[in-house]
Amino acid sequence: MGKTATSISSTSSSTSSSSSHPARKRKLPKTKASESSSDTSAAKRRRSSSKGKGAAKRSKSKSRKRRSKSRRRSKSARRSPIRPVWGRGSERGSERGSGISRVRGSERGSEPKLPSYALAHISQAALDAYQAPTEEPRCKTGLVLLGDLCQGPKVARWTYILKDEARRCFAGYLKTPFSKEQCFQFYKTAYDGTSWKRPRDMPRGTAWMVAKGCTCSYRYGGHEVEPEEYPPWMLEIMRAAMPFFGLEQAAEWPNSCNLNLYDTGGSSVAWHADDEALFNGKFQDARILSLSLGVQRTFELRPNFQSDSKASEWMNLGDGDLCTMEGMAQKHYEHRVPPSNVEGPRINLTWRWTVRHTPRCPARRMQPD
Repeated sequence: MGKTATSISSTSSSTSSSSSHPARKRKLPKTKASESSSDTSAAKRRRSSSKGKGAAKRSKSKSRKRRSKSRRRSKSARRSPIRPVWGRGSERGSERGSGISRVRGSERGSEPKLPSYALAHISQAALDAYQAPTEEPRCKTGLVLLGDLCQGPKVARWTYILKDEARRCFAGYLKTPFSKEQCFQFYKTAYDGTSWKRPRDMPRGTAWMVAKGCTCSYRYGGHEVEPEEYPPWMLEIMRAAMPFFGLEQAAEWPNSCNLNLYDTGGSSVAWHADDEALFNGKFQDARILSLSLGVQRTFELRPNFQSDSKASEWMNLGDGDLCTMEGMAQKHYEHRVPPSNVEGPRINLTWRWTVRHTPRCPARRMQPD
């Protein structure tokens, strides 16, 4: 009896332990069906990955094509001077009514704006010239160059270093038509017969002479120079020089003259324009004539709309050489005589036409309204 009870209890304990800890499932060996299903899933993963790579390649090629098309469009826009202009009150792209009309910028009354890609490759001087204002041509204003008035077999030809037809600006010179004895006499007479003024901060001597009946003083650069009537020697020099400017009659001669004495090579005049109100050179064609006496000096010009300080044109004016600036040169250009290493003095006579006399000048009352 005792043995049977112990066996029964042992069996019951074994059954309870087996019920609380179930047996683990054993791994079954792979069959052919399971192997085929795993192969197909791996193939699907490979195909999907290959599809993703192909889609990425196709998107890259599409983006390259779009970029190439945009480059071609930008190149064609650079080459073509014609721009599409969208009509007012119409939808973009419509061809009826006032839709797209292709016109040039000059036909619309204003110059077209330069695109950004052009600004990166154009020099500043060219941009300044492009944006500078223009003037009416000579055929409309009737301007005749003084060099063209001097026609004849015995008259030397003028050389024009500046011919800016777009802005109606001209500057030229004529090599001395006088003998050395004449030039020496002109220099000595002008030097001895002029009461030279030397205003403060001016690196040269100066004087201002006017025709009879004018009392206008000359104000420039913060200085004021009182007038002096033409002396007889000035009229003698003008009688010898004016025919080479094409001005034979005394009534055609300039009515004022600015004289400058450059004692040494260090004497100079900075960049400026003769645009004072007396000459009205900003609003109408103005002629300026000059005679150089003494040592040779360089006379330089530059457009006043450029940012560069260098001269664009220049001429070397020696003893007895004549020079002229015509048209709207005082509006669009500046000139100067820079310092030089030369030794010896120089006198420059610059003739002008005073067209707007001061209110108290007697010549103003004689002008026609």
